[in-house]
Amino acid sequence: MNTNSNNENFIKWKYWIANKIKEKMKEADCGIEYLAFMADLPEEYLFKVLQYQISPSRMAVEKIARALGVNKEEFNCPEELL
Repeated sequence: MNTNSNNENFIKWKYWIANKIKEKMKEADCGIEYLAFMADLPEEYLFKVLQYQISPSRMAVEKIARALGVNKEEFNCPEELL
């Protein structure tokens, strides 16, 4: 796989994970402030994730899943982005 393809997949991943988090936040009726508190993550960090500016770390994804009451596997990378 070439560098362009890796970069494209990373960009797709950032959008996919942010949208998945937003979906789960909506299902849980959870705002960013509450999620930040429950996940013990800075609100600014979550804002950047949700605005597609950064990709969350694996640990952050686990904290977000726990805070939203969902299995962390729901945030596993789709096969087409691997």
